[in-house]
Amino acid sequence: MKSRLSTISPELLGEISKKSSITQLKISRALANWALEQVSYIGTVPDTVKIAEEILANLDAEYLKLQSLSEVGKATEQEVVLAFSKARAIHSLLFSLNEEPLETVYEAIIATENISGALMIVKNIKA
Repeated sequence: MKSRLSTISPELLGEISKKSSITQLKISRALANWALEQVSYIGTVPDTVKIAEEILANLDAEYLKLQSLSEVGKATEQEVVLAFSKARAIHSLLFSLNEEPLETVYEAIIATENISGALMIVKNIKA
């Protein structure tokens, strides 16, 4: 199965693929935490899949609510984008907790829109 990461950054996929599975998991957690920081996530950072799924469900609902409100002029595009980014950052963390590094990286990039920042983190994490 083709990784979603290959659709947005083949270079990043190549860098991660060179690393051992243990290092990939380190990268995964580092990028998930970085994504949360980048989107100014304020709250408890979940450390279990169950809690991450609950937070993600709430953030997704908030995003969808704001999206609907924006369509009638009651929420700004900036509010919608921030809600989307926070949900994607938590989704990145959820993939990290599930030990799916490539999906973690993909979601971190979608959350932050910062491929170069993600690439820098990947290149700086050693085995």
